Amino acid sequence: PIMKEYQFTPSSKMLTITEGLEVTLEMIAERVSFSCYGRVTTLNGTPQPDVVIEATGTGDCALLEEGISGTEGNFRIRGLTPNCPITVSDRADKSNNVRRASPSSKLVMVSDVDSTNVNFLIFHEPTTFDITGYVQIPD
Repeated sequence: PIMKEYQFTPSSKMLTITEGLEVTLEMIAERVSFSCYGRVTTLNGTPQPDVVIEATGTGDCALLEEGISGTEGNFRIRGLTPNCPITVSDRADKSNNVRRASPSSKLVMVSDVDSTNVNFLIFHEPTTFDITGYVQIPD
């Protein structure tokens, strides 16, 4: 089996299955990495789908993982190594119509449980704007 956050023992096993016979295989799964959960919304609380959120680590904890917010604005970043600090931030350059996020990034210490409530507010590129001015005409 392949699951990013688990290591299986045995990692693979060949089976011969004969018609009409039942085969039992015992596998042990150990959780070796964890996830970061959060939500992306606007100031008024509207969920923002399709926003790319990135987790980066440095040094001995070097990694780069991404998650994308769903229709309710929720995201999940998988495969984070325990006991490692990561920086979680939005990728406005990979997301449609996103100018920036607040906060711009969050430092998260990954432990042996999933990290939750890593939330961001999104500010969109303006689609319209008003210009006001003063026109002076000579007499």
